[in-house]
Amino acid sequence: MDQRSYSTGSAPEIRIESIGGNLEVKGWDLHEVQVQTGDEALQVHELEDELHVSSHSDCSLKVPSGAVISVQRVHGNARLRSLEDRLAIEEVRGNLDLRGVAETSIGSVRGDLTARLVTGELRADSVGGNAAVRNIQGSLTLDKVGGNFDMRGLENDLHAIVEGNARIRLGLISGSRYELEAAGNVY
Repeated sequence: MDQRSYSTGSAPEIRIESIGGNLEVKGWDLHEVQVQTGDEALQVHELEDELHVSSHSDCSLKVPSGAVISVQRVHGNARLRSLEDRLAIEEVRGNLDLRGVAETSIGSVRGDLTARLVTGELRADSVGGNAAVRNIQGSLTLDKVGGNFDMRGLENDLHAIVEGNARIRLGLISGSRYELEAAGNVY
């Protein structure tokens, strides 16, 4: 197992280029990035307040909670939590789990998407499996969900196209536009 630590500022840019297995990223209060992997071929490149990370196997990172994160490709599942700045994810070939994150944009997730406590907009171009979202403080855009869609607690606009069933629960309707298209049942 390989573990490395890198001193950073409070809001470094972290670019996760390619992870061959599962990815876990967790925000913490330290001004340091800790990278742990079971792979001897871990690659980390430092450029001022920017880190580029690649690994051929599972990888776990602890980052300052104010870090700006971009993820290019994860071949397994990805779990990201406790992150206070924007998050950009291009491709996750497994499931994606987001908890306590800020504004997030997602290219594609081949598995399921689970998102809870998002403090900004959540946008995904394609989710191959099911999507379950809770407590989104911005707008929610899901251009394609291949499975079922379950939503609770949205504070802004909704746009979703679902190939399965859709179940939405709206408490206070605070958004101005709700668009939902489902091939299955709508509850």
